Amino acid sequence: MHRAVRVGLGLAAVALLVTADATTKTWATGELRSRGPRLIAAGQIELRYRENRGMVFGLFRERAGNATPRFIFIYSAAVTLGLATLLALRLRSRAPGRMTLAGLITLFAGNAGNLLDRWRWSWVVDFIEIVPGGRRGLPAFNLADGLIAVGIVLCLPALVRGLQARGV
Repeated sequence: MHRAVRVGLGLAAVALLVTADATTKTWATGELRSRGPRLIAAGQIELRYRENRGMVFGLFRERAGNATPRFIFIYSAAVTLGLATLLALRLRSRAPGRMTLAGLITLFAGNAGNLLDRWRWSWVVDFIEIVPGGRRGLPAFNLADGLIAVGIVLCLPALVRGLQARGV
């Protein structure tokens, strides 16, 4: 595929994913915050508005008082910038590797989606909870968090190959 087409499609995919994330968070903010939670998937998944002042999948939410929103924003911005750089390099390469490219697109889009929330509100809107058997305990998440998880899984084979090539 020609580089210019690959770059255009990659940017379109990022824009689509970030827009989908923002749309679902806007819906959750308007609908779930005002009308309350909803059980779906035979009571195994609950949609409930949450404000995550920690990191992805609620990491460090207990320590959010110690880690200021500004620090988390700067950290998130740095990670997003690093992913943007990796994605740009991968999009421009002659043989980008489809799985790694897809992984970088989803990682970047997920980080950018959560970064937009931090910029607007100083927190991230989470609204999906897995409640097996009605038991809580798993962290709430959003579409951006899911994109980050998928991106990591898609990039893992390239990381493993790179480590093996270096004898690690």
